[in-house]
Amino acid sequence: LEWEDTFVSAWEQVSVEPEEYIDAGGDKVVLLHRLAAQGRGGISLERQDGIVYLLRDGKIIRMDYYGSRVEALEAVGQRE
Repeated sequence: LEWEDTFVSAWEQVSVEPEEYIDAGGDKVVLLHRLAAQGRGGISLERQDGIVYLLRDGKIIRMDYYGSRVEALEAVGQRE
């Protein structure tokens, strides 16, 4: 959460749009999302990232952020 606060505060506008949720089996779920950010001076960023959530008793107990769809899927043993 600290990383997220730091990242978001560096931009004037940030949007995250979920694209796909993948049941990775057992206690893991992958969220693939589109990240778009607008910064000062016209700097912009758009990319697709992934988050792997580890669940226990229906609650998120761990979240690992990946800079691409491929990396997130590989982290749970899946391929495109």
